[in-house]
Amino acid sequence: MARARKIRVLPDAERVQEALLAAAQASRFVDASQYATFAQLVDWLEGAQQLQRRACSPLTCRILLHQVARELGSGPYGAFVQEPAFARGALDVILELKAGQMSPSDFSAAAEGLSASRMARGRFLARLYAGYEARMASLKLADREELARGAIEGLRRRGLPPRMRASAIEVAHLHDFPPLRIELLLTLAAECDRLGVPFRLEVPAAGSPQVDAIVDPLDSPLTQTDDAPG
Repeated sequence: MARARKIRVLPDAERVQEALLAAAQASRFVDASQYATFAQLVDWLEGAQQLQRRACSPLTCRILLHQVARELGSGPYGAFVQEPAFARGALDVILELKAGQMSPSDFSAAAEGLSASRMARGRFLARLYAGYEARMASLKLADREELARGAIEGLRRRGLPPRMRASAIEVAHLHDFPPLRIELLLTLAAECDRLGVPFRLEVPAAGSPQVDAIVDPLDSPLTQTDDAPG
């Protein structure tokens, strides 16, 4: 039987805190268990258990990625692969690829279509991506995108976990919708529909600051242009 509470999912801890403060102004009692970040939602969906892996922190991911990069050698990035900044930037790239549901083999094939001046970097990153995935699998670890994939598999095989049973589920204020996240939300919505649990996805309206804001990408050697050395 569904619980009487409603679960509201927000992008991050700051948004959750704002929602709790607003609720506290309207009522003396606020049930904090009704609010969760998107990362907590993925955790509640038990993706790690479904994959039989352990969730690992971004720091652990960067350490493993750094080890894989050192094993591959300096390659087109030279001594920069030894720097912590390389592991940070490379992990961002890999997580974006995984969120876009691009596998290492897909990325390797795409790298072959790059211009001659960029192909070496593309090939190196493809090997790094493949090595990272193999290392994570061998250690039975899962990064944030792997956890999302596990959550999808869990929803399809077992349905909503007991702690997710609620009178309604609302996901609000997300503004980033890569393919993997879309698949997770659609799978969650379908399971809620099967159980008769109202599901609502609230996104910022067109023209809102959240949609209109443009964040300039950080200039890093991972995104250097054809005219740059290397």
